[in-house]
Amino acid sequence: FSCNSQDPNASAHFRRKKEPMESVGPGDIMELEMDELNQHECMASMTTLIKHMHRNNITPTVEKGAVLPDLPPWMKFLHSKLGNPSVPLNIRLFVAKLIVNTEEVFQPYAKHFLGPLLQLIVSGDNGGDGIHYMVVEIVVTLLSWTGIATPKGNIKDEILANRLLEFLMQNAFHQKRAVFRHNLEIIKTVIECWKECLSIPY
Repeated sequence: FSCNSQDPNASAHFRRKKEPMESVGPGDIMELEMDELNQHECMASMTTLIKHMHRNNITPTVEKGAVLPDLPPWMKFLHSKLGNPSVPLNIRLFVAKLIVNTEEVFQPYAKHFLGPLLQLIVSGDNGGDGIHYMVVEIVVTLLSWTGIATPKGNIKDEILANRLLEFLMQNAFHQKRAVFRHNLEIIKTVIECWKECLSIPY
């Protein structure tokens, strides 16, 4: 797990047990890890729908090298929900998990989603205590997008990235050594990938 090895499949290292959920295409089976958000009755259908739209070019394709493509209308709706703190937390967590499940579809629009996803993690209530699995999944997804989008150049995103680092450092310790080591590895990778916009808190 390092900045140099980040790719759209990077989050696979941190995912728990996956179980087949729904057919994606002829002979294809989509697998989702069995956590609380993925067990929601709508998650498998929504994930399958987005992957289907992407695979069949129903949603606009982004030209390589496009600097900041406009969000498709369906994605604007999700973006507005995720980025609005007055929207109930369970809805924002659902949207974040949907993005994690279909990160390859959202990757070209990473610059749009960087801030809202960071905001969700560093807000007072992010769905759990400390560095829980959802925090890890969102951070790993953001880091897998490093080649396309980083917080650098956007003052708000840079502030949020520094707040993320502070959050991770404050919550890194864990009584289980393997978890503690894993948390330190996440911090190390965040610093490697985003060092140009981070101020290390002492």
